[in-house]
Amino acid sequence: MGKKLSPWIKFVMDVKKKNPTLKFKDVLKKASTLKKKGLNAVDYVKTKTKKAVKKVRKALPMKKKKNKTMKKKN
Repeated sequence: MGKKLSPWIKFVMDVKKKNPTLKFKDVLKKASTLKKKGLNAVDYVKTKTKKAVKKVRKALPMKKKKNKTMKKKN
């Protein structure tokens, strides 16, 4: 039987899973700052994704669609 994992270890493992390209020491640093801010890894990734999408939308303005349901005048 193995020892139960502490909440900190579970949190670090979750951060590592979300950031597979980071070295372990960088994962520990990121996990530490997230924990101090009171964020969990899922919320952090979600906010970063929203910010990235917002930047892309600003950089590539989309054309507005014309309203097809315009009323005809008789």
